[in-house]
Amino acid sequence: MKRLLVLFSFLCSLAMFSGCSKNADPGQIATQFFENVGKNKTEVAYNSTAFAFQAGLPQKSFDATMKSIGLMDNTPVCAWSKPVSMKDGDISLEGTVTAFAGVQVPVSMVLTREHGALCLLKLRTGATPSKFAKDTGNRFSLIGKGVAFNDAANQPLPSEKVLRQLIEDDLVLFNDALQRHSFAIFYNSVSYSWQQQLTLKQLQHAFQPFIDKKINLGKLRLLTPVFDVPPAIDPDGLLILVGHYPPQPSLTGTNEANPTGMFRVYFTMRYTYELPKWKLLGIDVQLTR
Repeated sequence: MKRLLVLFSFLCSLAMFSGCSKNADPGQIATQFFENVGKNKTEVAYNSTAFAFQAGLPQKSFDATMKSIGLMDNTPVCAWSKPVSMKDGDISLEGTVTAFAGVQVPVSMVLTREHGALCLLKLRTGATPSKFAKDTGNRFSLIGKGVAFNDAANQPLPSEKVLRQLIEDDLVLFNDALQRHSFAIFYNSVSYSWQQQLTLKQLQHAFQPFIDKKINLGKLRLLTPVFDVPPAIDPDGLLILVGHYPPQPSLTGTNEANPTGMFRVYFTMRYTYELPKWKLLGIDVQLTR
């Protein structure tokens, strides 16, 4: 959600009293942030973050996330590695925060400067620290918890035109991967959440039979997909699209098993909302004669 730009200076002035500082080092800023959360001063902690962080995450979702991972009602013990300067001038920080019941939560943070003061820009927590060298730009995502913390469940169902465009765009990338014999570009286009669940090698292996059979779905961009069930956002905030394309001659080329080249393409595609748009979380493509 975007906030009015007139709030920018006001929020930064608040941040200077609660975690954003011109003089404090990154570790001190990070520790102060989690100490405020532990004291249930989530509003103070939230206001200490950068404008872009708040634009990407409503405070209500922020509060729910902090509570769900046991960082509230707790005196945190923080341990940070040496801060690393990034190319754009931001600072990345890795470490752990001891949550409720003594559970250590790995944390990855990026701090940025607003009006000369360091502020929290990005935050990830999870089973293993994230490496921001592979950062996809999400303002906030909780590794292992899916989309609920991107406020995806509150996203409206896109229009049918937008849904069809999502399908077309991703199937074009999918087909390009088949023709290149490489899913590297396709893999980089999918959601951060999905990238945490499978590797490029696993994705390549899953669709290697399509490559081996020289499947070419290039003509799909000329066709209109048909939804077999109404598009919907499920209780977990996932956008589910299930349908097929009408059969067309030479859709995939002819071969001994299918001399006419007539195939019907069925698809199931799952999307998660990662600011600022829906991104692919899973794909299943099947061809039938």
